[in-house]
Amino acid sequence: TSTLVFEGSGQINEYVGGYSDWLQQRRVAKPAAPGKAGKPATAGTATASKPRRLSYNEQRELKELPESIQRLEAEQAQLTALISDPALFRRNQEQGSEALQRLQALGEELDAAYARWEALDTASNANRA
Repeated sequence: TSTLVFEGSGQINEYVGGYSDWLQQRRVAKPAAPGKAGKPATAGTATASKPRRLSYNEQRELKELPESIQRLEAEQAQLTALISDPALFRRNQEQGSEALQRLQALGEELDAAYARWEALDTASNANRA
């Protein structure tokens, strides 16, 4: 689940995710590191220095993140099924409100977990190259 991109100057870079993920990463990277006038910024300039190795705790976190994400997604599916019941809000409006709030918080937790997984996986793959 990664994309290899020909960046120019004979460089090939690997990005986590598919084509749309690469486009999103490319858009985020351009404003953060503008190149010199007349020269576009390339990802190869950032990889010129030796990548930092993952610490033991980061390696453990990377190994545990897929399971953690799976648990969050399972909880999200349960809550989605719960709030899809039209009678829930008639029976117990407080429980319905709590479920909606937890569902929103889960979405944010999942976004953060995916971003962390991507960052650790990218750093891990950079060390292998």
